[in-house]
Amino acid sequence: MARRSRSSIKALPADIRDELDRLLRDGRHTIRQIADHLRDLGAEVSKSAVGRYAKEVEEIASEVRMARQMAQALGRELGDGSDATRVIVESLHALILRVRMQIGAGADVTSKDVANLSRSVLDLQRALTFSAETELKVRKELARELKEKMDAEMDRADARGEGGLSRERYQELMREFLGVA
Repeated sequence: MARRSRSSIKALPADIRDELDRLLRDGRHTIRQIADHLRDLGAEVSKSAVGRYAKEVEEIASEVRMARQMAQALGRELGDGSDATRVIVESLHALILRVRMQIGAGADVTSKDVANLSRSVLDLQRALTFSAETELKVRKELARELKEKMDAEMDRADARGEGGLSRERYQELMREFLGVA
């Protein structure tokens, strides 16, 4: 008998597959119970198809756990603990999961594939770091320019003998809003 080219599970409507995934995650049902439940919902599935799908999902979940550990190790290697790094690590994790789900459990993912993906992530991290450093430099320069202008204005107001904002209050506000005094 020829093997079917497409899984009967993957051919199911999305809402039925979602229900199947929910039941598998729940972990309280046997393969037979899940297959019976899906048939009650109108799906034409066999116990063996559900079993194969459950095995594939578990294999992928195992690989995702390993990928998450690798992504966390990469995050530790990058070491800055920034939100950008966390986003990259989680993005890498999600990307690996999506790729894994698309190619299936039987496909080979080589160490070269993982290395290329890791290199891309490192390049992205470097770009984000450069962007963050550039933004910080721009902010510091703007704060410095604002402080110079405010200092000059305070000096002119003092020279004219005008009241208004005291120098102490001005310095307090500069520290509070710009981190400079």
